[in-house]
Amino acid sequence: MVEELCDAHPNLVRAAKGVGRLMGEVCPVCREVELRQVVYVFGEKLSASGVCPVSKADLRRFESRELPVTCYAVEVCIGCRFNHLLRKWNAGGRSTGRSKVAP
Repeated sequence: MVEELCDAHPNLVRAAKGVGRLMGEVCPVCREVELRQVVYVFGEKLSASGVCPVSKADLRRFESRELPVTCYAVEVCIGCRFNHLLRKWNAGGRSTGRSKVAP
């Protein structure tokens, strides 16, 4: 059962180490390492493997872009590789204010 919970992809663990935000909670599985939150953004004209915003300002830029994006917040333990999807949300797709001409 633990193997099913602790199966974070190596790239997810790498992102958690590099840009993950400490959550102030200890891993519920290993009870040794503080969890980190990683946000991934997927959308048209972005890398197929997603983009990890480094700051809240970066995330806001993705959320307000003209093209729609899907965002995922994941909690990750860099010790035992536990991971859990915290939240998924859609953003972007905002109108640029340009009026569309009818055919």
